[in-house]
Amino acid sequence: MRLLAFVAAFAFCAVAQAEDVAPPAGAMDMTKMGPMTRMPKAMDTKGIDALYADCKTAMDKGDINAMADHNDYPVFMQTDDAAGMHQGGMWTREQWINEMKPMFAAPMPKDMKMAMTKKIMWHSDTLATVIEEHSMTMGKTKGKWTAASTVIKKGDKWMFKTMTEAGWGKKLDSMEKNAATPAPTKSATTK
Repeated sequence: MRLLAFVAAFAFCAVAQAEDVAPPAGAMDMTKMGPMTRMPKAMDTKGIDALYADCKTAMDKGDINAMADHNDYPVFMQTDDAAGMHQGGMWTREQWINEMKPMFAAPMPKDMKMAMTKKIMWHSDTLATVIEEHSMTMGKTKGKWTAASTVIKKGDKWMFKTMTEAGWGKKLDSMEKNAATPAPTKSATTK
């Protein structure tokens, strides 16, 4: 009910502003607060492109610390599992590094090819959502997926504040265990 009242008040204020009519006493003046006060004017697309390029370089080098440097901590991470159960929370740098170690533990297969395109949705000059369209081929395996990140500008540097990608729930723990457990080897007596 409260949400409905907010939406109605917002719609009235927006219409009032569109008609250049002052909002009624006690109503929010959306020209003085909220998103209309932060409309993007200097969209730094090159800065966000540089953030993604730096991350690709860090991934290619297997440098987890360089990759971690691009997050504003605590960073909100969210995913879901195979049953569709949402998992998410604020992670410290230490948690982020511990959870991402399996991704950096083994080199990428030589026949793996990954590509990404992105669309930036600007909220303000220092806040944006990046919709990422990923594709991957590895041998006969091919796939596409969509992910999203919220990025913020701190000083002159863009950083990740949230990351969203489906399907990782409960998988990171098992990946970490598999990376820590050596593959079984055959003994001389095994046939």
